[in-house]
Amino acid sequence: MVKQRMYYEIKKLQRQGYGKNFIVRELEIDKKTVRKYWSMDEEEYRKYQDAMRYREKGYDELRDAILGLYRENDYIRLPVSAVYDYFEEMRGEMPGNENSLRNYIRYLIEIGDLSLVERQRYYTKVPDMPYGRQLQIDFGVRTNPQGG
Repeated sequence: MVKQRMYYEIKKLQRQGYGKNFIVRELEIDKKTVRKYWSMDEEEYRKYQDAMRYREKGYDELRDAILGLYRENDYIRLPVSAVYDYFEEMRGEMPGNENSLRNYIRYLIEIGDLSLVERQRYYTKVPDMPYGRQLQIDFGVRTNPQGG
């Protein structure tokens, strides 16, 4: 689906008298996309947007499981890759890829079905300990210019 900004850019170039091929090259988008929106007026575009927004989604079958996973984790923001891996291990084949799951979770947040808690991490000074009881390690790479 073309974002609203892109739709208006196509329409602006169309009003300026540019052809479809020029718009394809200028905006670097597929010619089928330009052809689709070329004859669409604003009202048709809004209806199309609504139809796309509320269409059946591949991850709808996992909706309750996704919400349950977030509920079990106190609605904290989870890495989508971890959520995807968890469900992939549980189910096997997934209805979409990881990016589709990311978009679906964003959709659940937008419609209000999922609200995440933003937790702030607090850092405190570690109490001083006697020598030999605490160690700090830097895993940086050090090279010896003399080769030894």
